[in-house]
Parts: sequence; structure tokens; C-alpha cells
Amino acid sequence: MQRFAHSIAYKHEDVRMKLFVLSLTDNVLDWFHDKADNAFDSLRALTNAFKNKYGDKREGKYLVK
Repeated sequence: MQRFAHSIAYKHEDVRMKLFVLSLTDNVLDWFHDKADNAFDSLRALTNAFKNKYGDKREGKYLVK
């Protein structure tokens, strides 16, 4: 998905949002489908909601590099 999202052919945000959603599976896909229609008005809003729900909550200084 990352290869497609960074392609010149897919520079429109709506296409990137669709590619992101198509990559979701299992519980994450259920989480997305439970959201109201038009819950996200931008790719940033979608990815921020995703990170808030499923992202690592620890501060970067505590992560092993």
C-alpha cells in the first residue's frame, strides 16, 4: 500500500484515503465501519484517529531503537 500511496499517480488525498481504508483488516476495519459517514474530512483526520486508537501511547524516548 505504501508503494501505491507514494506513487505520482495517487497524489489526490481522496485516493490516498481510499487506499488506507482498503488496507484495514479485522478489528481495525470494524472500528472504521463503526464511524459515522463523513466522520473524516481529510487524510490527516483519518490517520490521527487511527493513531489515537491503535498507535503506541509511549513517548518516543522510551521506545527501543
